Amino acid sequence: MRVTTRIIQRISVLIVGTVLLFPKYFYACPYCFGATGDNPTSQGISYAMLALLVLTGTVLTGIVLFFKNMQKRARKIASGEMLLTEQGNTLTHPGLVKKLHYKDEYMFD
Repeated sequence: MRVTTRIIQRISVLIVGTVLLFPKYFYACPYCFGATGDNPTSQGISYAMLALLVLTGTVLTGIVLFFKNMQKRARKIASGEMLLTEQGNTLTHPGLVKKLHYKDEYMFD
């Protein structure tokens, strides 16, 4: 946990430092600066930004859920609640898992 916190702190300092050292690169573009909501160009840019945010959020959510699922499966396999076959299939029935585990070998009927 400490290593993750340090990494997040370093990245935050790097981002803030970059913004403070090079502020002209972070100014609004001419289309966004002082634009009103009735301008078709600014509306198009707003919809494009919204679409990109939704797309990015969906992809990142899928990645997070994939790794959460892998973590859950790894815990079940480590605790013996789930067995992994040679073909990569999983067995999750509690009675079957206990019955099939014999001398560190998996026996299937």
